[in-house]
Amino acid sequence: MKYALLIIAAAALQATGNGLLTGNIDGSESIVLSFCAFGSSAIIFGLLNQRRRLTSTAAPPPGNVRVPLLLMNIATALAFIGLYWSYSMFPAPLASATGIAIGPLSVSLIDRLTGGSRRSNGELVVGAVSLGLVLAVASRSISLGTVALDGAFVLGFGIAIAAGALFACIPILSHRLGTTGVGPVRILAHRYHLTYIAAFAILMATPHAAMDTITGPRLPFIACVALIGVALPIFLLQLSMKHVQPVFLALIFSIQPSLTYLAAVVATELRFDAISFVLINASLCVAFGGPLLLHRRERARRARPALRPTTTTTA
Repeated sequence: MKYALLIIAAAALQATGNGLLTGNIDGSESIVLSFCAFGSSAIIFGLLNQRRRLTSTAAPPPGNVRVPLLLMNIATALAFIGLYWSYSMFPAPLASATGIAIGPLSVSLIDRLTGGSRRSNGELVVGAVSLGLVLAVASRSISLGTVALDGAFVLGFGIAIAAGALFACIPILSHRLGTTGVGPVRILAHRYHLTYIAAFAILMATPHAAMDTITGPRLPFIACVALIGVALPIFLLQLSMKHVQPVFLALIFSIQPSLTYLAAVVATELRFDAISFVLINASLCVAFGGPLLLHRRERARRARPALRPTTTTTA
């Protein structure tokens, strides 16, 4: 129960941070946020990993983990920088829901490209339905005048979809690293390096916008959201990871986009729309519940004893 509460707290903190960023962040500020959030996360988990190495007597993992770690860094950097950049063009609740909704579709396509399974067709349908519900939310937002159908909206929506697809790849890469003996703390200690390095490089490539953000009055706000709304939730999730099954962790944390919507309504000028809220929750239910039902059906099919052909004898 205690660790379930930690997951809920992580979802609430991240949702609050995302809600505060809705319509309240520009592109340069999103890069500064990524640098602060994931630079601090790398420091925190680097220290935890160093402590684990000093106290652990387990054999170190094999040395052939550099390529999976590099791929993990690339996927993480593109996903998180892209997600927070999309917030500058796209409402955060819709971006969060889009990133989650595209997950089953991405997993299905990856599954097909890598050999496929019986569930891939079902996951393809689940992903299409979930994404369709998010598109309905976007259409509803346009009709209400919450967002404008312009180039920024299209670009932000595309970036949110790409970020969601990359987020779907991260558990696959994490599982591959886990099979080589790399623990979750070490993965977290090393997966964010490219994220803050890339964010720093982008800031150096845009010095005028970066200096305006760094020397501006909004830097404390951006830094607080980065630490409390991003780094702290990641730490709380890590504390819970060893004590809660991954499927339940994902299910509990799936409330985050809904909480983001409510936080945005409270903290910004976004007006509550019951239809949009229902559609967001419906897309999340499909995105998380659909694959679970498919997995249970597949497991039941495998557990079902094969029918043996009957033979008849004649006197």
